[in-house]
Amino acid sequence: MRVLVVFVLGVSLAGGELVSKCDLRDPLMAMMGSLIGERGKQEIPSLEDKVAKIVCYVEFASGFNTAAVNQLDLQSSEPKEVWKLYGLFQLSNHLVCSEDDDKDLSKNICEMNCNKLVDDNITDDIECLSTVLKAFLKDGWNNKEQLEMIKNIFQERCGDKTSLDYFSDCS
Repeated sequence: MRVLVVFVLGVSLAGGELVSKCDLRDPLMAMMGSLIGERGKQEIPSLEDKVAKIVCYVEFASGFNTAAVNQLDLQSSEPKEVWKLYGLFQLSNHLVCSEDDDKDLSKNICEMNCNKLVDDNITDDIECLSTVLKAFLKDGWNNKEQLEMIKNIFQERCGDKTSLDYFSDCS
């Protein structure tokens, strides 16, 4: 049985800010649209529902706080792994970024320092999420770290809400 334990390391608004789901909807729609292309938009008619799932995950995982940092304890792995999760999308230091003291630990597929994920600039966070999704589409289920990030983001935490329900208060 896989056990997931998350510890809050620190959530501070120093250097970060709270964003709203409405602030995230349009840039994520643009990112997902460019990621899947025109053909994909026809094959995935519920693109906005996918974006709603991502934004709902952000609400659950980081509370829309750009400065959120948490710890993920992967109990099922041997040896036990501990990941730090950064920013709105809670992206892992094992996959997307590197900390100053762990340059050899991370694949750093976003080619950035983890501190870039906890500032108030959400553009690089969205670009990094796009990189993770592109890598997943390319590599499929073969990369453990990518799979773990994708599973976290698209879990059914928000039930079967549609984008119309979730984004109803956005103009």
